[in-house]
Amino acid sequence: MVRQGDRLAIKNPIYQEVFNQEWVNRQLSSLRPYAAAIDGWVASQRQDASYLLRGQSLLDAQQWARDKSLSDLDYQFLAASQDAERQSIQQQLEAKQESERFFRQLAEAVPQIVWIVEPDGTLSYTNQQGSTFAGRSLSNLTDWKRLDVIHPDDRASSLAAWEHSLETGEPYEVQLRMQDAQGNYRWFLNRAIPIRDASGQVIKWFGTSTDLDNLKREEEIRRLQEVEKRLEQEQRASRLQKWLLGTVSMALIVASGLGIYAFAQRRNATLREIEAIANTSEALFASGNRLDALVTAIKAQTSLYQMHQAPTELATQVNRELRRAAFQVVERNRFNGRKGRVLGIAVSYDGQRIASAHQQSTIFIWGADGRLLHTLKGHQGEVNDVAFSPDGQTLVSAGQDGTVRLWSKDGAPLRTIKAHGKRVMSVAIAPDGQWIASAGDDRLVKLWSLDGRSSRTFSGHRGFIWDVAFSPDGKAIASASWDNTAILWDLNGTKIRTLKNPISSDKGENRLVSVAFSPDGQTLVAGDGRGHILWWGMDGTLLHTASEHRIAVVSLVFSADGQTLASGSWDDTIKFWNSDRAVTRTLNAHPNGTWEVAFSSDGRTLVSSGEDKLVRIWQLDPDLVAVLRGHRASVWDVTITPDGQTVISSSSDGTIKLWNQAGKLLQTLPLTQGEIWAVDVSPDGKAIAAASADGFLNLLTLNGKPLFTVKAHGNAVFDVAFNPNGSEIASVGWEGTVKLWQRDGKLIQSLEKSDNRLNAVALSQDDRWLAVVGRDTIIRLWRRNAMGHFTPQPQLKLLGHEDNIWDVAFSPDGQMLATASEDTTIKLWSLDGKLVRTFKGHSDRVNAVTFIPANSGLPAAWGTVIASASWDKTIKLWKLDGTLLATLEGHEERALDVAFYPATQNRGALLASAGLDDVVILWQLDRVLDIKQVLDSGCAWIRDYLHAHPELSEPQSLCHLRI
Repeated sequence: MVRQGDRLAIKNPIYQEVFNQEWVNRQLSSLRPYAAAIDGWVASQRQDASYLLRGQSLLDAQQWARDKSLSDLDYQFLAASQDAERQSIQQQLEAKQESERFFRQLAEAVPQIVWIVEPDGTLSYTNQQGSTFAGRSLSNLTDWKRLDVIHPDDRASSLAAWEHSLETGEPYEVQLRMQDAQGNYRWFLNRAIPIRDASGQVIKWFGTSTDLDNLKREEEIRRLQEVEKRLEQEQRASRLQKWLLGTVSMALIVASGLGIYAFAQRRNATLREIEAIANTSEALFASGNRLDALVTAIKAQTSLYQMHQAPTELATQVNRELRRAAFQVVERNRFNGRKGRVLGIAVSYDGQRIASAHQQSTIFIWGADGRLLHTLKGHQGEVNDVAFSPDGQTLVSAGQDGTVRLWSKDGAPLRTIKAHGKRVMSVAIAPDGQWIASAGDDRLVKLWSLDGRSSRTFSGHRGFIWDVAFSPDGKAIASASWDNTAILWDLNGTKIRTLKNPISSDKGENRLVSVAFSPDGQTLVAGDGRGHILWWGMDGTLLHTASEHRIAVVSLVFSADGQTLASGSWDDTIKFWNSDRAVTRTLNAHPNGTWEVAFSSDGRTLVSSGEDKLVRIWQLDPDLVAVLRGHRASVWDVTITPDGQTVISSSSDGTIKLWNQAGKLLQTLPLTQGEIWAVDVSPDGKAIAAASADGFLNLLTLNGKPLFTVKAHGNAVFDVAFNPNGSEIASVGWEGTVKLWQRDGKLIQSLEKSDNRLNAVALSQDDRWLAVVGRDTIIRLWRRNAMGHFTPQPQLKLLGHEDNIWDVAFSPDGQMLATASEDTTIKLWSLDGKLVRTFKGHSDRVNAVTFIPANSGLPAAWGTVIASASWDKTIKLWKLDGTLLATLEGHEERALDVAFYPATQNRGALLASAGLDDVVILWQLDRVLDIKQVLDSGCAWIRDYLHAHPELSEPQSLCHLRI
């Protein structure tokens, strides 16, 4: 090339001929990443836009063209591609906007709740139906998590369905309960699909919630009605069949084959219906409605009895549902006056009458069995409280209309007192029955004689007064006010003391809303609007505060013996507190809030009322089992003394408790080394060995006298066991050592150290073998030598479990060994190291195992039995051939241990179980294993409920009870 003026010219004509424009175009074409596209575009006379570049192809072309000098055609092609890309993006944006408009229009039009949540479960969109259901605008919902509105009992199934959808790509679908703006739970069918990006990551979930509540209720009623109708038809058909079979002649035998076929068809249909009833019982139990679960299970069981040779699998299912409901039912009756929420409740001293105060101007008096005795009208507006006089002859009520009214026990009006200028919130009657105290939102407490003629006015509160109570001696009155104070008054209206709630709230002003005296008059208890309970001494000292409730504690009542405090809250629950001020149990009592609680005079029954418009009666002690409450944390171990008179339990609360077989607490032995993981009682019944979480081994008498304390292991001592003659104690620790000790605390020997923590130790009945199990899934067996010592190294190491082994036990004859594992199985081994059998049936970790000797009070045909306790909350009994004999479900949480005592002349065989629910349960096996006794107990339990609800019973009556 040469320069000629302002132009370049080719100097060599040969090069000009060879490297002409055509050659340049060919070379450029081979270099262009978009050569085919530009050629097609040019060939279409630049009309076919499909050849233009878009997306990543356009970005790649622009990157390639950077810093290059290209032809005009290239730049025109790239410019046209950019225009096409902009138009495409604009069209997509408009399409997206239109799609979103269409989506929102559609979402608002459908009856379902439509929602979108982020991967972390945060709600990012819901339609108006969702906002209305939640009672919040979308802007106030965006900080909600998906699980916030789901019923606690349904969260696990929702999460499982969610994870299944993530793993399989299948749509998420589950039926669950969600809480609306008023706090009610309703059934919904939730469906959702994950929206993923190009890499497959979930970026959103799109879902709908379809209201099934009415449908499920109607379906349940319809299904039960159909079941009952078909069973009745079956009974009629069965009677007819028997008559026909008894009278038919030999000439009709061939024709009767058709009848037999029809009978078989009807039998199969009836079996399916019984299965459906059992499934309904299971669903009711899972929803927390254990009373109706029991009624339904009894229906299934009585129907099953009418069948000849029912299938074993169905009988097992029905028996299980009946046992589970009968063992765990607490609610005994419920009734509804249909006059709005029940704001107040009172029980007469003799327990024969219950008064309920209703939102809609009405008071009802009920019999103890739930029969309506009297309806009392006179108040204008809400009736806020009721109280019986000590002799039960007079009922006093407090109304929104500012009046206090007196009624006879039969409901006749006796007197009306214009008590307050505004509504009366609370009334109480003095222990001597001579005075009435009333409290109102006019900030006053007033004292009235029973005839209403004499009155005194107490002023001092700055906010309206929610509750009032007399002291047990009748000489003082306590009032709880929205000014966040409780005031103690003498009967002349003089302030004895003002008690201020020291608990502030980050949610606004706090208030005191309930108050009660302990029966000994030494303690005043108050509940506030933020879920706290406060205990004061009578000198004004704040003794304790607790915050177990989530919102207002609106009712407090002590049992007559002062050992139990019941608290009712708007968080739907009732909680029971022992004398140590610890929660011993919680009842999910009234959806949307509990308003009032009241004990019967014997303390065995609690009556409650709530926002659900119901009065509920709770029997706190079940009929079939004894539930031992008193520990404040998980009960890890339980054992029974050799004479069978005492049950011993150890707990994470750092105590050992001794109980008699009736469930009465005999003694509490506190230790100072933290959680007590295990206990064992010596064969002579005189000493208890205890293993603590901080590595100490304790030996003490049954009276709590220390015999020795030794730092046995560097880490937690997790199990301890006496040898059969009681001369030695074996312990295992989480640092992996096995040690043997004399009764005086002297170390005898230390065996092989494991690299993993050890969980359990056992010695055979002949004292020749020692077995240890732990985290490494190895079962180690040592045998004593001629000198009576164990060799440092184990004689046998058994393998077979797939996960952590938690317990080990020798059979009574010393020939076999049972182990319990995290892998949900129990394994039976011979002492020569062979696996005899694997027991499968638990759905979670098997935490404990023990043998029940043959001929010890169980059916003789069962022989030796294995009992197991599992994290699936069940206790199971097994034959040695692997047959599951029975499942006992009574624990609310994981079952952690099990112990057995054989039958005696005076008592049947006893099983004791311990659980994460802080309780020990005593099972009288002769009762709980006999399904007829369980049925009889269940029928006795629901007797009053059937009287109050005759619609639940057949004309012949369930349980043969005539209504």
